[in-house]
Amino acid sequence: MNSRLRGLLLVAVVAVAVAVAAAVVVGRNAAEQPLSRQVDQVAEGLRCPTCNGESVAASNAPLATSMRRQIRIQLHAGRTPDQVREWFVSRYGDQILLVPPARGVGLLLWVVPAAAVVLGGGAWVAAQRRRTAEGTDAPDPDAQDPDPKAATALSPRRVAVASVAFLAVGAAVPVTVWASTPRRAPAESPAASSARAEPQLGFEDWVSLARSWEDQQRYDEAVKAYREALKQRPDAESVRTQLAFDLLRTNHAGEAGRMVRATAAKSGPDRPMALLVLGLAQRRQNDPAAASTLRTFLRVAPNHPAAAQVRRLLKDTS
Repeated sequence: MNSRLRGLLLVAVVAVAVAVAAAVVVGRNAAEQPLSRQVDQVAEGLRCPTCNGESVAASNAPLATSMRRQIRIQLHAGRTPDQVREWFVSRYGDQILLVPPARGVGLLLWVVPAAAVVLGGGAWVAAQRRRTAEGTDAPDPDAQDPDPKAATALSPRRVAVASVAFLAVGAAVPVTVWASTPRRAPAESPAASSARAEPQLGFEDWVSLARSWEDQQRYDEAVKAYREALKQRPDAESVRTQLAFDLLRTNHAGEAGRMVRATAAKSGPDRPMALLVLGLAQRRQNDPAAASTLRTFLRVAPNHPAAAQVRRLLKDTS
């Protein structure tokens, strides 16, 4: 191997090493980003549905503000930035992304490196065989002068350069994609989180998070979020009623009934739902008062979406 070829290979090795080191630094910085920066990065990649080409991060529209709050509470709940983006895409479609996703990019992680290795290796082998053949074959004095273009078409130098280029591309594609992939931040201790002075979730944030869990039918998580909301506003009867409904969904009928009993006994906008939850909880516990409670529900809210189902239940048990 001559000095020129060794130099080319050394350059390729150094280039790949620098790319890998840069990727490690980028990945480490992404993992150490505070919550506020992760929120900004996700919001910068989402389109405000009610704005003209503005990102969620740049818009002051009420919907954009709500979306930023939703991003924060989902990241706070442990989701990765990619999972948060997928959550928005599942509700709005790909048009919610400022930059539509490139389809089939993952295939490049396999095809490009494999093709680079095969082509680079094949060219290297062909060049070595040619050099061996040229070194062993005796020159023919009667042969015509070779074509200069043919003589240089597969010269060792050109083959070496092509091989280095193929291998560099093959290494750069997966490294670049890996470096640009958002990573989940490591879990922090309460002391470290407090030291960052990150904003705490408020009442509306916990309620929004609970509704997000309900959308995913993760009612145990919704119960926890509603409990946190009630710690901040214990007098929020609508939240208390919804918490009771989720307790009913998670087979805690006794606690659900106790939680809404006071609301069901007095007039107000939350009374119909409280009566419904109380009646269903009593029915789960085989309480004879269930039928009376459900009839009161039908009298108070005859056009409620659940009224038809309650009538069927009462008919079946009569």
